[in-house]
Amino acid sequence: PLFVIQGNLQMMSMSLENVPPEILKKYTQRIERSSQQLLRMVVNLLDISRIEEGTIRLKQDHADINEIIEEIIKRIKDYPENQSREINIELDERLPELTRDKSIMERVFENLINFSVTNLVDEGKVTISTSTTDDQKIQFITHDSGTQIPKNYHDKIFEKFSQAEIKDSGYRVDRALGLTFCKMAVEAHKGNMWLDLKNKVGNKFIIELPINTS
Repeated sequence: PLFVIQGNLQMMSMSLENVPPEILKKYTQRIERSSQQLLRMVVNLLDISRIEEGTIRLKQDHADINEIIEEIIKRIKDYPENQSREINIELDERLPELTRDKSIMERVFENLINFSVTNLVDEGKVTISTSTTDDQKIQFITHDSGTQIPKNYHDKIFEKFSQAEIKDSGYRVDRALGLTFCKMAVEAHKGNMWLDLKNKVGNKFIIELPINTS
């Protein structure tokens, strides 16, 4: 993200007097998105450290999961590079509200949805769904039609020190340990997250959170 920010600032400074408003808007949008991405990366790393040290303090907010997801998708669809990508949502309207740390859970969903969308090659499709399971859990699924994570790395994709190894194999992993943060944050909320090993097309991530944490 820093390279994007620096590059666009340089382009703006080189032609600031003559740059048309629409081009200037494009530069500022790129800088804004990259700044948000950089902030998300830094906060992810800090929260991973806090979770590992046992010093993270989880808030108890009322969280409407569907509402959070819809807001995230709205932001992601506004990115020009996502205009040709199809994002389908299948949200259970009967989903109960949860009492969780809303800020952290929002970043979990945003990290995972961003991973799925950016994993698409050119045109592609991501399906995002929510539901309630029979054993009183809320289930959140992202299923992309993009490049599949190599099978020999299915067990390592959430590990902090496997990212460089996976990248060296030719697969572009999420930056700043986004998937590592997601899994650790979900488990801190007494939930589970995994990659569906039976899935044949793209990647299917599943998160389950207990409705009652008492």
